[in-house]
Amino acid sequence: MPVENLEEQGLEKNPNLELAQWKYLLSTDKYKNNAKLKTNLLKAVEADSKLILLILSRSHDDFAKKCL
Repeated sequence: MPVENLEEQGLEKNPNLELAQWKYLLSTDKYKNNAKLKTNLLKAVEADSKLILLILSRSHDDFAKKCL
């Protein structure tokens, strides 16, 4: 499988470390019920999921074209 240049697809080279921070904070007693952190995390995961699906669908289309 070829290595993809994620920057060409508009993706960040470095991961968003806020996601890890939010997930960690939500695992602590002090922040486990923090609605703002939960909302931020869920929105970010949803946005990333849609982007991943878009990238996968494009990769699938490219693969299908090569097979035809």
